[in-house]
Amino acid sequence: RHKRRALTPQEVARLVASARGSGCAIQGYDGETRARAYLVSFFTGLRRQELGSLTPRSFRLDDDRPILKGAAACSKHRREDTLPIHPELAAMLRDWLREMGSDDLLFPRIERKKTWLMVKLDLERAGIAYETHDGIADFHAAGRHSHITGLLRHGATLVEARELARHADVRMTMKYTHIGLDD
Repeated sequence: RHKRRALTPQEVARLVASARGSGCAIQGYDGETRARAYLVSFFTGLRRQELGSLTPRSFRLDDDRPILKGAAACSKHRREDTLPIHPELAAMLRDWLREMGSDDLLFPRIERKKTWLMVKLDLERAGIAYETHDGIADFHAAGRHSHITGLLRHGATLVEARELARHADVRMTMKYTHIGLDD
């Protein structure tokens, strides 16, 4: 286990820009694919294996409230998950999914990639430390930890954050929150 830290939204934006501007592939993913993986993880809090199961059919973007349906086989608790999608992510997904077949994977084999290495190299390029006294900022931290912390910073209750994180116990959710005196 690693001590992890959440990234701020500004750091996530710099991470995404770094990936897009890199001009190189890391772990077989070009910069745009890495940027998309970072954004989907940050906006949804999905785990790496859950991201690996996403296809265009996973999304309902034209509903009044856009949602994604996560496959039970890839969920940690083995249930189909329905999660709300942030309007900004929904707009991005509409563009991204136009170029894909309905059964194409958004992030093929991401569960087998060294995603920590992708994040580390893109963070270094952006001038952001991968490891600080607060912990490391690997893929899980940049996505899931940052997502859950962001929920609380923007007014969600701990119970609401637990539901959106799909944790059975609020104590687990508390391990993902990185709230300090400035918050």
